[in-house]
Amino acid sequence: MVPEISEEDMVTYFGTLTKVLEAHLVRDRETQRSKNFGFVKIADAAEKDKIFAVAAHFIKGKQVDVKPATEELRNEGKAPEMDPDKKCFIGNLAPTTDDNALKQAFSKFGEIEEARVVTDAATGRCKGFGFVTFKSQDSVMRAIGEGNLELTGQTVNIRRANPPRRKGDGPMGPMGGSEGPRSGGPMGGGPFGGM
Repeated sequence: MVPEISEEDMVTYFGTLTKVLEAHLVRDRETQRSKNFGFVKIADAAEKDKIFAVAAHFIKGKQVDVKPATEELRNEGKAPEMDPDKKCFIGNLAPTTDDNALKQAFSKFGEIEEARVVTDAATGRCKGFGFVTFKSQDSVMRAIGEGNLELTGQTVNIRRANPPRRKGDGPMGPMGGSEGPRSGGPMGGGPFGGM
């Protein structure tokens, strides 16, 4: 997956085929650059056939290889299990905000699994929003109850990170990304975005 393809792009594209609960790009822990694969979690496992029925998938003009998740790919990506009930969307972040500042500001609400600022691939600067995943739902409720919070000179807003809702909600199903999308499993074999 080339760096300019984001998790949001994956949700948007695969959301045209089925209800997507969440997407995750696997990133290098040090550089935070995409490792060119990821995972997508879909709502209804029975709908995965719609995705595999498409002859070629393109996201932002880049062809992506899509296949079901395997244990090997899940382990390679070390993608944490996603629980939307433990994740907050943080908006109105300053361009200078980084993952550490986000984690530090929200740690007062409870133990954090991940704090991630969404950055511009070209500049590396914060795009103005990010996500915090807590270890418990109680922490999410405390953070949301705060309403607004001062962080790096700006008042940020906090809300539950809900995936887009679509008709036909159903049980969670696996899918994944090519060197692709994330969570129920990767859809990928080759580089997501063609390299």
